[in-house]
Amino acid sequence: MAVVLELLLELWMFFQNDRRIAEEDIEKNIRYLRQQSWFHNYLDNPLFRKIIIYDTEVRQLIGKQKYKKLHRPLYTERFHKKFAAMMHEKVKS
Repeated sequence: MAVVLELLLELWMFFQNDRRIAEEDIEKNIRYLRQQSWFHNYLDNPLFRKIIIYDTEVRQLIGKQKYKKLHRPLYTERFHKKFAAMMHEKVKS
């Protein structure tokens, strides 16, 4: 019984570590998003820029996106909507 519990615990820890978003992923996605004019508009605004740099929820949202899919217009459009909603929510609070 103890072996089964230990195995389940290790599996749970493996999946928890797998879900973490690395800072490298966030930076890579930001590098790509900087090419987008709508993202550039957010970076030009000092308030939004501060939120993008320091807010962990926003950075997690950016890093969670799949880099290979960011090149697809539909995927980027959906991300843009999520991102805009989160940014305006952060400004209000």
